[in-house]
Amino acid sequence: MKPRIMIDLDGVIHQYAKGFHDGTLYDGVMPGAKEFIDGMKDIYEVVIFTARVSTTKDRFAPASSIKYVEEWLNKHNIYFDMVTSDKLPAIAYIDDRAIEFKGDWDYVRERFEILDKEGKDEFGINCWKKDINKIMDKFDVK
Repeated sequence: MKPRIMIDLDGVIHQYAKGFHDGTLYDGVMPGAKEFIDGMKDIYEVVIFTARVSTTKDRFAPASSIKYVEEWLNKHNIYFDMVTSDKLPAIAYIDDRAIEFKGDWDYVRERFEILDKEGKDEFGINCWKKDINKIMDKFDVK
């Protein structure tokens, strides 16, 4: 049994240039991703992980099936052993939103503030000016 590495899909393999956009896999492959994976596949079990296939249904993700992700990976000739949303035991996790912990919580706090803002902007969280009318209509507030 080979040791496992886990590689995030969006922003790591899938270029994700427009962010979440409409929830589809609309973009090409991140430069160097295919070559890296091809160099690892004989040594490691390569698991692609993504929240897109989570069993917790996300109202933002129309591309939510493992089959859809596998089709995109195959279309781009990206090798994988498995696609999952689970964090499985692995020797390494490659993720554009990860914060590596090495005993320094101040560094973690600083990095988190950057990622938190990026995430809120990308998913429109706390963008009240933009969405106030939708919110008012939803709750029938006049």
